[in-house]
Amino acid sequence: MKQILIKLHWLTSSQFGIDPLRLWRSVCGLPTFISDWWKFRKTYTGKITIMPCLHDRFEEGGTTKSEYFWQDLLVSRWVYEARPQLHVDVGSRVDGFVAHVASFREVEVFDIRNITTQVPGIVFRQADFQSMKSVTSYTNGGGIL
Repeated sequence: MKQILIKLHWLTSSQFGIDPLRLWRSVCGLPTFISDWWKFRKTYTGKITIMPCLHDRFEEGGTTKSEYFWQDLLVSRWVYEARPQLHVDVGSRVDGFVAHVASFREVEVFDIRNITTQVPGIVFRQADFQSMKSVTSYTNGGGIL
């Protein structure tokens, strides 16, 4: 039964964006939020913009359970120790491995998905490697990739 619930939670939260556990934690966090807000409001008379994170108090400060978390740390250390002049990444999300490497080395990232934010240490190139026309226009140190 537990395995069925775990799989059901994964399906609803990761595939449909509906997280029953987060919903439950948010409902449980609501009384504390209202109490804290009321106490704060008594002492502060300025404008307040409310953006509560009701479920945070019941969670850890981050997740380390994913194999990707550990993989990203391990491989970024390998890149650091190898000290390459350039690191090119294809298809990785920028909020994991690429961010780790970009903290000490410029990373050139190729991905079919767009990234609209400018990030220091990350040079983004949108490309579809199944269509080499979109790739041949990029150069690396004078040579075509």
